[in-house]
Amino acid sequence: MVREGARERLRRSFLPADVRVFFIGESPPAAGTFFYAADSGLYRATRDAFGAALPSCHGSDSFLTCFAAFGCYLYDLCHEPVNHLTDRRDGSWQKRLKARRGGEPRLAQTLAELQPQVVVILLRGIAKNVARAASLAGYAEVERYTLTYPSRWHIHRLAYRRELTAIVRDLARRGILFLPCTSRRAIMRCARFRSAVSVLRQGQVLG
Repeated sequence: MVREGARERLRRSFLPADVRVFFIGESPPAAGTFFYAADSGLYRATRDAFGAALPSCHGSDSFLTCFAAFGCYLYDLCHEPVNHLTDRRDGSWQKRLKARRGGEPRLAQTLAELQPQVVVILLRGIAKNVARAASLAGYAEVERYTLTYPSRWHIHRLAYRRELTAIVRDLARRGILFLPCTSRRAIMRCARFRSAVSVLRQGQVLG
C-alpha cells in the first residue's frame, strides 16, 4: 500500500519532459494498489496492451520506464480513492460525484501546464468531468478517447486491452508515440520500434 504523499512523489518521478499522451483515471484504488507501484489491475492491463501494440515495450525490464519514454503519463481526477463509494442509498455515491467535480479545477490546471496532444480517459463515468476540465483549460478541442475500464470482470479487461492496443498502434503510426534515441540501449530499442512501425504503415497502405 502506498500512502498519498509517497504515491504522488512516485507518480511525478515518471513525469516525461514532454507529455504527448495523457491518461486520466478516476482515482487511485481504495485497495491501496497504484498504477505507478506496478501492482494494480490497471497497470497490468495497460502493460499488456502496450506490449501487444509496441514490440519495444514487450518484455521491457520496466514497463513504467517505457511508458514514460513514449511520452505517456497517467493522472487521476481525484487524488484520494473514491472507487469504494458505490452505495446510492447512504449518500456515498453523491460524495463520489462531488469528489469528481472537485477534481476538475486541478485537472484543468494540469492539462494547461502539460498540453498533451492526446487525452485517454480510462473510465466512461468521468468523461464529462474531463470535458469540463479541458474546456476550463482552454483545451476543449484536444483529441480524446474514452475506454472501457479494466475492472475485475474479464470481459472488461479484454475490451480495455483491445481498445487501447488499437489506439496505441494508431498513435505510433501517426508519429505521436515515439522513443527519443539518447543512449545506446535506447537506439537499439528505437531501431526495433521504427521497424515495427514501418510494418504497421505498410500494412495500412496495403489494406
